[in-house]
Amino acid sequence: MNNIKKNPILIKILYALIIALIAITCWSLIGWLDDKLSAKIIGFILYLSLISYALYEYAKILPLPKWTRYYFALLSLISFFSPWDDTHGWFLNSNSAINIIRKQYEYQLFGIPGLGFLAQAILVLIPFLFNKNNLGIKNVWYYFISYIVVIVFTITGKSILIVNGDSPIFILILFIGPIICDTFAYFGGLLFGNKIFSRKLAPRISPNKTIEGAISGYIMTWLILFLIFYFADFRGLEHVDRNILLIVVPLTLPIVAIIGDLSFSWIKRFVKIKDFSNIIPGHGGILDRIDSVSLVCFVYLTIFIFV
Repeated sequence: MNNIKKNPILIKILYALIIALIAITCWSLIGWLDDKLSAKIIGFILYLSLISYALYEYAKILPLPKWTRYYFALLSLISFFSPWDDTHGWFLNSNSAINIIRKQYEYQLFGIPGLGFLAQAILVLIPFLFNKNNLGIKNVWYYFISYIVVIVFTITGKSILIVNGDSPIFILILFIGPIICDTFAYFGGLLFGNKIFSRKLAPRISPNKTIEGAISGYIMTWLILFLIFYFADFRGLEHVDRNILLIVVPLTLPIVAIIGDLSFSWIKRFVKIKDFSNIIPGHGGILDRIDSVSLVCFVYLTIFIFV
C-alpha cells in the first residue's frame, strides 16, 4: 500500500479502475435493468448529480460570489426537468428517446420554441451581474465560456440519460472512446514523446501533451472503435446509416476527444489552475474526468438526433 501511495502512476491507475467500475455498474443498471422505471430513476439521479457537481466545480473557478456555485448546479436541474410534459411522459412510458431529445433541444428551458438557448443565456448572465470585480473584457470571456459549458453539459447530461436506456452500447462507446484516446495518448507520450517531433502538441495550452501521444491515442482509438462498431448491434440507432457508424465515427471521434481535452485545458490555463478540484486523487475533479467525454457526447448525440 505504501508503494502505491508513493507512485503517482499507480494511484492514477487505481482510481481510474474504481471510477470505471462504478460507471460500468451504473451504466449496466440503466441500460439493462428489467424494471425500466427503476432504471430511469437511477439514471436520472446519477446523471443529474454528475452534471450538477461538474457545473459546481466549474463555478468555483469563476470570480463570482460563492452562492453562484449552487446557482450553476441548479441550472442542470432546470434543464433535466424541461420540457416537463415530455420528461414526465418519458418516465411513464416508452416514448422514443430520439423524439424526447429533439424536444429537449427545441424547448431547452421554458417551452418557448426557438428561445430556449436565449433563455439559457439570460440565466447564465444573472450571476455576472453580481460580479464586483472590474475585469473588463475578461469578464465577457468568463460569461461566454460559462454559457458554452452550461449548454454542453445540461443538454448532454439529459441526452445521455435518455439514450442510455434505448442504446446502451452506443453510450458506452461515447464514454470509452475519449478514455481510450486519453489513455493511449498518455502512455504514447511517455514512450515516444518528442522522439519524432521536436515541438509539443499545444505548448501554450497543455505543455505536457505531445504530438506522438496524440497520434498514438488517435490510432488506437480508431482501431478499437472500428472493431466495436463492426461487431456490435446498436439498438435504438436503426435510423442511422451503418457506414456512418462504421467509418465516420471511429475516424472523427478521437479528434473531437482531443479538441475537448484541449478546450478544457485552455479554460484551466485561462483561470490559472491545474485541476478543477482534487476530489479524485491523481485525476483532479469530476469535470477533469468528463471534459472530453462531454464534448464527444454532445457532438455525436446531436448529429444522430437530427441525421
